[in-house]
This record gives sequence, structure tokens and C-alpha cells, in this order.
Amino acid sequence: MGIAKSLTISVVGLLAAGSVNTVDAAGKSASDVFRLIPADAAVAVGIADLKELDKSVSIWGKRFDPNAPDNPIITSITEEVPILAWADLTAPIGIATMGFGPSSEPIFWLKVPDFAAKAKEAKATDDNGIWQITYEDTSVLFAAAKGDYVVVGMSNASVREAISAEKSLGDVIKGRMSQLGNRNVVLHVDFSKARATALGAIAQAGMFAPMVAMQLAQGGDPTAANSVVNTVLGTTETFAKQLEYIGVGIDIDAKAAEATITIGFGDGSIKSYLAQQEPAAVSLLSGIPDQPSFFAIGFHFPGTASPFFDHVISGVLDAMSSAPATGGGGDGEAGETKKAIEEAGQAARRMLQLIEGVDVAVGIGADGMAIVGSYTTRDARELQKLLTESMTSTFSLMTKLGQGAMYKALGKRRVGSIEIDEFEPDPSGLPGADGLYGEGTRFAIGTVGKFVRFCMGGSKVVDSVFSERFAATLSASKYNKVALAALPATRNCVLLIDPVGLVALAGAMGLPFGGAGTPPPGPPIAISVSFVGDPVRIDIHIPLRAIERVMEATSEQEPL
Repeated sequence: MGIAKSLTISVVGLLAAGSVNTVDAAGKSASDVFRLIPADAAVAVGIADLKELDKSVSIWGKRFDPNAPDNPIITSITEEVPILAWADLTAPIGIATMGFGPSSEPIFWLKVPDFAAKAKEAKATDDNGIWQITYEDTSVLFAAAKGDYVVVGMSNASVREAISAEKSLGDVIKGRMSQLGNRNVVLHVDFSKARATALGAIAQAGMFAPMVAMQLAQGGDPTAANSVVNTVLGTTETFAKQLEYIGVGIDIDAKAAEATITIGFGDGSIKSYLAQQEPAAVSLLSGIPDQPSFFAIGFHFPGTASPFFDHVISGVLDAMSSAPATGGGGDGEAGETKKAIEEAGQAARRMLQLIEGVDVAVGIGADGMAIVGSYTTRDARELQKLLTESMTSTFSLMTKLGQGAMYKALGKRRVGSIEIDEFEPDPSGLPGADGLYGEGTRFAIGTVGKFVRFCMGGSKVVDSVFSERFAATLSASKYNKVALAALPATRNCVLLIDPVGLVALAGAMGLPFGGAGTPPPGPPIAISVSFVGDPVRIDIHIPLRAIERVMEATSEQEPL
């Protein structure tokens, strides 16, 4: 029915509202209504002040599109739930479904002043405290008063079940609310209600694994591709079996939108792994120089606990060790290919066991695009050796698979006091590299102190990256410093994205929607992830200016 669409529109509208100006009045809390929602709700949403939020969404919508509708969220919901016209939408409201799927209709918790009088005036009928309200378009709603609120649903049974629940969702998740902060919008999803459906979908996907593997192999040996597909499906199944809940909190003001996502797990390998984790012990994004960057990521997992990707590669290698080589046996061409794949996988596993963290930035400057990064490791010299060997073995492997080699080894050279290993992009693998990255495009790896630096760019970029010291680090630049300060201090990963840089990249690649030149720096979208303990926490900071810059860059007006 249409009301399910209304719930979707309202929630998506809140999540995608971007940067709007809402005010959380004293005493209002988005999670207040969770004390009224039954404990076994599958999905629940609390909104502190829908009227103010909708007003702000409309204001900002018209800023970008003069024809944007007035009050888009309220208008959409009211078309399906006309009782909202009676409600005080400045008070916290709640929306919940007791299950997943199209048959699970949402239930609303609203403050409706003088509800009984309004119901009688509308000629509603009272069935033991549950009012049946019929509207002119013949739609029917059922509503019942519970304390200061009115519970509204599409059937008498659903409303009666909601008002008779003995335990509330607020009682179940009250310990989690502090993790979401004092947000204007709070969403809770009980994944246990969807577990059976999710596991069924994964089982169905497993039936198509051989077909997917053949597509990934593109005519080559499908052994490794099949192992990867099965390992990914196995990891997804483990995740689905242990995931318990997802919580989302959203706070929006005139300059930025912020969200916190929490992901909780039941007892099992994932929760045990999280219990061993520690916050990053280094300053993320401080191992690379300040440079024009539209994408930057930094992560650090201190200690000796096996990282996730090491687990994935181990699963692939274990699967391949028991799988027969195809098309010729162990002594034939297929056997050699399988051996090369296994050697590359073993090298990757050894590298991942050494890597504790990475900083990487991608940007476009005056000399073209550049990718610059730095590894945090317990043994920099050994890691550089493994990286170089991996690049060489990958060249050999790609040739065996007939996919076209990506890089050709050029050997070692010195940049100042730093010895680097250099690789040249192979034209068949990276056509037009010099035009995109700059003249004399190279991929280079070198050890600087306790870190292993790497870069992909023109010769000028390579020489600058392997200087002993940076004038400034990426984390200390004006806009990045502000963005990182908006994220929690306890984290393992940060991601910075300046979307206007993607427009510049499209222009550099000759795409019709791309922009010209290098955009000046601006505030990025910032994301952080913490794997410390339970739950996993993801925080997102979206400045309005980051979105505006994209619109300006892609409009017919003077760019930026």
C-alpha cells in the first residue's frame, strides 16, 4: 500500500536532506517516542520536530531548485496519513514497522490535541477505545490514545497490538542512545527480523557463484575467481548471522549535516575480533604531503590482530589449495597459472600481515593527477621488498592470464638519500597514462624512516614525494583540519572526499560533464570508522559548501 512508500520517502528525505537549519527545542528528543514503541519493532524512527525540519528542507530545496515543493515531507506523508493534519508536528513523533517487506505497514505515534473531540467531529466510530476514521477518499485509519500520544495504523489489530505491548523499545535500547548523541532524527533497525530473508538471499546468490566466477575470469582460469566469490559469500553469511542491530542518528544545522551509524553484533567471531581492537595510535593522514586532493583515506589498526583482508585472502588461498587446476593439469599451462595466482596471494598475505595502516590521497594538480600514499608498518624494509616483488609477480601473472600487464619494472634509483623502486605503466594496461598523470608517469616505492611511501604520477611528483620532509601534511591543511575535528577522536579510519574534484577528474578524462582546471580547495565530506569494541561506529560530516561547490562547478555560471 501507499503508506509504506510514505515511510520510505520520509526516512530517505531525512537522510538525504543534506544541510538544513533545524532547531532542537529544549526538552525535545528524537528518541523520546521510543518509550511508546513496542520492543519487538523491526524498524523505528524518532523525529524531534518534523514541522521545523520540513520547513528547512523546503528552504534549502528551493535554494538549489526554485521549483522545489513546499513542505515536501509532510505533504507526502499526509497524502497517505491524513490524520497528520490534526497533529502537533512540533512535538516528537515516531514511526515504526513490526516487520520487513511490503506487508509490514508502519504505525505512527503522534501528539494530537483534543483527539477525541476531533474524532467525533469527523464521525469516527469507537470500538473499545480504537477509533475508525473514514476519509472522503474512502481511505480508513485506526487510532487510539495512549498517554499524551495517539497511535495510528492501517488496521484495528495493529493499533491494538501496539498499545497493549508490555515492553517498549526505549527499555531495550536505552543504553545505545548515548552513542548516537542528541540527534534530531534517530533510526533503529532490528536485523534479527530480517535475518532469515537475508540468509535465504545469500544462499540463492551461492547458486550463481560459478557463473559469476566465469564472468570475472573473462575466459581465463576461473579457479581463483570462484574462490573469491565463495569467500565473499561466506564472509557475507557470517556477517548476516552475527549482525544484531543498526542505529542511525542525524543532526542538521545551517552549515552541515552530521550522522552517526552504530552497528552491533551478537556473540561470535566478529564481536570477538572487535573486542581486541584499539584506536589508531598514529595521526591519520599525517604521513602524506598536503596537496590538491579530492579523495583521501587513512586507517590504522595497531597491534598484531589479523586484519579483515588477511582473513579474506587466507580463505581464498585455502579454497584454491583444494581446487583442481583447469584446462591441462598441474604440469600444463593452467597449472602454471594456478601456481602464479597462489604465489601472488601468498605475497599479498605476507604484506597484509606487515601493514598496520595506510594514508592515501588522490588529486589533480598543475602537473596532472597524482596518487600519494604512506604505509605504517613494523618492518619498512621488508614491506618495500614485498611490495616490489608483488608488482613484479603481478606483471608476470597478468601476462599469463592474457589481461595485459599494468606496470614494467625499471629498477632502483635514488632521490636524494632515498632509494626507490620504479615501475613504468604499460601502454596496453594504462593507455594515456602520461596525459592523465603527467610527463614521465611512474609508480614508485621507497622507505623513508619507519614508513614506506608510494606514489603514482609524473616525474616531478615522484621526486617531490620522496623528499625527506613535507612542508605540511594533508591532515594539517586548512579545510581538512576542520573536517577531521568534526569527527570523533577515537577512530581507526578516516575518509575525506571533495566531490568537486571528481568534476575536475571528469574534465581531465575528457568527459562531457567534467570541469576545467584544478578547483581551489574547499571543505570535504568527512567520514570516520571505529572498530574498537562493540558496536562499530561510523560518523559522517557533510558541509553544505561541499555540495554547493559541485553545483557551481557543473552549472553554466562562472566556475567556483
